Amino acid sequence: MCSFLVQIVYGVLCLAAVAMTITAMVTPGWTTFSVNTQDFTQGIFPFTCAWPGDDVTPNPIFNFSDCTVWFNNLPWTEKMVVVCMCIGLAFQALAFVWNIISICACCCKKYILHPLSFFTFFAVIFLAIAVIAYAIWSPGYLELSDMWADGLNTKSVGFSFWLACGALGLNVINLVVASAALCCAKSCC
Repeated sequence: MCSFLVQIVYGVLCLAAVAMTITAMVTPGWTTFSVNTQDFTQGIFPFTCAWPGDDVTPNPIFNFSDCTVWFNNLPWTEKMVVVCMCIGLAFQALAFVWNIISICACCCKKYILHPLSFFTFFAVIFLAIAVIAYAIWSPGYLELSDMWADGLNTKSVGFSFWLACGALGLNVINLVVASAALCCAKSCC
């Protein structure tokens, strides 16, 4: 019974972390900067696959060829951030699904609960790589466009970056909760 309650806490925290990760990935607030008198925000996963300031015509059908050009023009460090965020999200989703499956197990919970800690650990690793890499190399991302070099006034990390940091923090907490669930499953069963 105690592992069931701990797994409920894990599921709630995991769902919140997944929501924060998805929100961080699709919102345009990883970097905020000001050029002359205009304010811009730049995300890591834009819906339009365009650079800030580009003239984008709305299209009801998503065109992946625009994203290929956009992704190929990213520096390798930002590609690493995008890929690590996607892999981290995949491990979070896998951990959430595994948590739901293991909640339903009655007699063998102490045996099938082990992967939960591993999935959470890998989510923490990939999110940490993404957050640390972005924190270290984010000043170089704006050098892609020379049109902004002369009028750049201010530049800072935005709310999406801090959402990713929050998701990382929730996953670290979930790592402890997953270990506690495993200990409860071993002692209660």
